[in-house]
Amino acid sequence: MKLVTFASALMALMLVGAVSVVAQEKPKGEEKPAAEKFDRGDEKAEKELKKAYTRIISAESKGLERFKGDGKIVIDTSSTGLPIQIPPQTGKVLWKAGKPVHFEADKASGGAGPGGMDPSQIAQQAFAPFMSFVFGVEAWDSRFKEANFKYGEVPAAEKDAKKKKTYVIVKYKDESQPSETYSIEENKVVGMAAERTLQGQKQLVQYTFVYEDKGKELKIKEVNLSSKMTIPAGAMPGGDGAPDPKKPESEEQPEGEGEGEGQGDQEGGIDMSVKLTEFATIGKAEICSKMEVTIDVKMGPMQLSIPASLVITNPKGNKDVSDDDLKPLEGKSEGGNGGGENEGF
Repeated sequence: MKLVTFASALMALMLVGAVSVVAQEKPKGEEKPAAEKFDRGDEKAEKELKKAYTRIISAESKGLERFKGDGKIVIDTSSTGLPIQIPPQTGKVLWKAGKPVHFEADKASGGAGPGGMDPSQIAQQAFAPFMSFVFGVEAWDSRFKEANFKYGEVPAAEKDAKKKKTYVIVKYKDESQPSETYSIEENKVVGMAAERTLQGQKQLVQYTFVYEDKGKELKIKEVNLSSKMTIPAGAMPGGDGAPDPKKPESEEQPEGEGEGEGQGDQEGGIDMSVKLTEFATIGKAEICSKMEVTIDVKMGPMQLSIPASLVITNPKGNKDVSDDDLKPLEGKSEGGNGGGENEGF
């Protein structure tokens, strides 16, 4: 594997926060069954989650329905030691209720990305896991319109803890949306875990939250995301077909050399932390105008830490945002919490 190819693969791996789980198409002409009332499950579990969830500040629940703002994304890859450079990306941050957040890069914000990849797509994918937190969380009725709730078991290690956590498992009527497990402590949603698909592999992605406690409301100040994965043998430098750092790339490795010698799958993972550091007000709603992100990547013996940031200026909402402004959202998947280019929280 050429070094530049490895670099491209690495960037694709560590910057794709979550790849959407695509729902299978129903055969054409299939008759839809009669609508049945969806079972919402344990009413007590639903009420406990709702009480904690609706404390979190939500721009949507405050009346924000559409949004546009100027955005700048910076991803600093200088610490990687790899020949990867991503030019700063400027463009528009666009959103409306029922759609994922979208970053529409300026055409002039170009420059080739690693391995010829589109740098605007790298930037979009890097921020996908937490782009939705620009707006806090979705309104309760939007996210949990058709959902089933039940309590999950408390891990044995936590049963004797002074601060008791409860766990609520949410299963959605839309089967393309993975189930989620929320952890609640002292009337706060302190974590969420869900199975996502990354680079074709299913993995457990875990979120934890830090708030500014404003009494009745909770303002998200920090989100941490952790995911683990298995890296196939040969995908790392020194693996099957990977370049020998002591040899120039022009020197081809003899066929069969290094193959199968001590190689095997390795464990890796991506930890991301995002700090919401600045905010702006639109009507009664509040949005995050600056995110500072750290992406920590572990791939076998390699460990990298990559800083990144998103800054939004000139935020506008509702009547100040036209249908023409939001045309780039056409065709994007419905449901900000489900599939689509920005599957995240």
